[in-house]
Amino acid sequence: MVRVRMASLRGYVQGGKVPVFVVKDTQKPPKELLPNQIKPRYSYQYIAIRGPYLPQLFVARSILLVAGWTLVWAAMTDLRQRKIPNQLVLILGVLYFLYVLAAGRLGDALWHTGFALVVFAGMLWAYAQRLMGGGDVKLLAVAFLWTGPWLAVNFAVFMLIGVGIYMGSVKLGWASVDQSDRGTWMPLAPVVAGALIFTFASGNYAQILWNAAQ
Repeated sequence: MVRVRMASLRGYVQGGKVPVFVVKDTQKPPKELLPNQIKPRYSYQYIAIRGPYLPQLFVARSILLVAGWTLVWAAMTDLRQRKIPNQLVLILGVLYFLYVLAAGRLGDALWHTGFALVVFAGMLWAYAQRLMGGGDVKLLAVAFLWTGPWLAVNFAVFMLIGVGIYMGSVKLGWASVDQSDRGTWMPLAPVVAGALIFTFASGNYAQILWNAAQ
């Protein structure tokens, strides 16, 4: 028999770790003993689960919801006005750092930030060649700040799927693109928003939020 119980969150949570005590019955009582005569011996094992405890978990989930709505807002603005407000990009960046604070993931923030800066430097070349708009560059840099190197492939795959869906919608007359002397331009924010939201739902963000309190 194995019984698992959560220790007192207020008294035992330290450094974003939730202690769990696993109690194992190491001796099976003989069947002929009455219930009041059974005196099982227990062994205790301490397990520290990395992740946020309950109040932090609620805050982290709330931040992800706000980030999702901000992405939708940016997507709708880009569809209607063909521009991405700098304020929304800044909000998404601030929300990421608030998230790592709430979720106890400060150790990952340095990797995510460095990766986003490297991607941003590469996209500056594309901007200089007029292959991307300035708003697209900034939004993608913040998106890669959220994904980090570990979820970048997931995000890129979702983006490719999103581009295919959008261009299919253009063929059906449900969406539009802009034509210029340098080719065809499509609003990128809807694709980035959809890809990042799906990354939230499928990557370690979902694992952290749903499994940390188990």
